[in-house]
Amino acid sequence: MYLGDYPTGATVDFNWNTNGQDGASITRGTDGSLRIYKDSSATQRSSSAGITDTEDFDGLTGVHHLTIDLSDNTDAGFYAAGHEYSVVLVGAVVDTKTVNAALAHFSIERSGGILATLKSVISAGRVLVAAGIRKNTALPDFEFEMIDALDHVSPKTGLTVTAERSIDGGAYAACANSPSEVSDGTYTIDLDASDLNGELITFKFTATGADQTKIEVRTTP
Repeated sequence: MYLGDYPTGATVDFNWNTNGQDGASITRGTDGSLRIYKDSSATQRSSSAGITDTEDFDGLTGVHHLTIDLSDNTDAGFYAAGHEYSVVLVGAVVDTKTVNAALAHFSIERSGGILATLKSVISAGRVLVAAGIRKNTALPDFEFEMIDALDHVSPKTGLTVTAERSIDGGAYAACANSPSEVSDGTYTIDLDASDLNGELITFKFTATGADQTKIEVRTTP
């Protein structure tokens, strides 16, 4: 099951099932462990921090819910843009049988992926579009670029950037946090849940000496 292409720092959520030999829904006799692998490496993520497995989700026997917090950096650098990840169940016991199973896979800002494509410039006013971001959910380290107002091409460094957002067509208001510079004209902002509490969010980043940058975000539930 391919879950999609996620932004860095996002949260991955999905449901998965266990069934008995007769096909009926059944809970696990032994939970087993959930491993996450990166690309084609056979070395699993060393920590289970940020991974939450809810058995019999909402009281439904045999339906389980898994949450993976991609902002958890306990295993430093494991979650990173441009990589593929697979989620594997190991050593569970279901209806007296030991089960190993590949449950799902996803990517993080994969080059050429949906998210990367939507982040490309789509019109002459430097309006960018990003998708796959969750509604009313904080998103740390959201990156954007500022361009020199003189040549409209070169990255502009050393700016004090003002960040505003319009939610579902409303008036622009200040974002909860202020941006900071990463390097070479790239800046980052920790988006608060309140900044993303809508279906369509337009972010506007302005600074003296730089072109205005706008990014439209279409959120998912």
